[in-house]
Amino acid sequence: MTAFLKLKSDSQCHICINHILGTEKFTMTWEEFQITNKAWIDATNEKMEKKLRAMAVRSRDVVPYGVDENGLHRDMKHKISWWTNGFWGGLNAMMYEYTKAEEYLDCAKSQEKLLDVALYEKWNELHHDVGFQWHILSGALYRI
Repeated sequence: MTAFLKLKSDSQCHICINHILGTEKFTMTWEEFQITNKAWIDATNEKMEKKLRAMAVRSRDVVPYGVDENGLHRDMKHKISWWTNGFWGGLNAMMYEYTKAEEYLDCAKSQEKLLDVALYEKWNELHHDVGFQWHILSGALYRI
């Protein structure tokens, strides 16, 4: 059995459960979904936050792109204008908004400084994906 969540409008979500012999569909409000699945949501958030906090400390000064054989982030500083380089810092800024844990804010600010190398020193390598690089990270930091 496979389950997936698809948001529809502001207050509705459709939960589709596909069975081997057919498909059952039902609709519930977003609030009902949260109440029905509170334990799972809370446990998942706790696991995610614990893992991301450790990663924020470990990879604070790394521009991550995948992992090596030891499970550590490969550093993309050598290719600082890569289009996904703002995602890691942006995620940390959003996690700071969610938790107020300073590790996330420190990592996000460090990532912005690292990314600014592309803006000030390697501007000739920038391209149409500049919005992906900066908006997620700098936009989130601006909101903070």
